[in-house]
Amino acid sequence: ETCKVPTMYQESKFRYTFIPQDKVQVLELPYKGDDITMVLVLPSAGTPLEEVERDLTSEKLQGWIDSMKEMSLFVYLPRFRVEDSFSVKEKLRKMGLEDLFSPENARLPGIIAEGRTDLYVSEAFHKAFLEVNEEGSEASAATAVTISGRSFPMNRKIFNANRPFLLFIREAALNTIIFMGRIADP
Repeated sequence: ETCKVPTMYQESKFRYTFIPQDKVQVLELPYKGDDITMVLVLPSAGTPLEEVERDLTSEKLQGWIDSMKEMSLFVYLPRFRVEDSFSVKEKLRKMGLEDLFSPENARLPGIIAEGRTDLYVSEAFHKAFLEVNEEGSEASAATAVTISGRSFPMNRKIFNANRPFLLFIREAALNTIIFMGRIADP
C-alpha cells in the first residue's frame, strides 16, 4: 500500500553504507551537534521491514555503523512523528522498588513534606516523543539545496526513505542507542 507524505530533501556529505548481503542502506544524520546522531536503516526495495527486524542483532547494527563512510548523498526523508507511552511500574517493582508503590511502606524524602506518610507512588509512566521535520534538521551542519534543470551527478548516492524503515537515536561518544523506532506509516 502506498500513500503520499510530505518529504524533506537534503544534499550533503553524510556517513552511509549499503550492505548488499543484508539488503539495507544505513545512513547517519547529525541530530544535535556531533554527539547525538540519528541512524536510519532502510531495507532495499522489495525487502520487507519485518525481515530486517527479525534478522537484526546489536552486533549486526554495530557492524553496519562501523562500516559507514562519509560520502555525498541526496537524502529524501518523510516528515514524521513517533510518540509512545507505557507503564514502568512493574519494571520498577522487579528492580526492587516495591516500597515506593506501597501505601504502608513508601518513604518519599525530598519529594514530600517531612512527616507526611500518607503518600506513595500509585503509577509510573514513560513517554517517548520524536518529531523529525525541517526545523529538526537545522541542528545538522548541512544546507538544503534544490537542484533543477540538470540530472543527478553519477557519483552521488540516493537515500530515498519512501518505504518503511528503522531509526535509532544514538549517543556517539558512548555508542549507546537511546531511542529506537520503526516508521511504517508516517
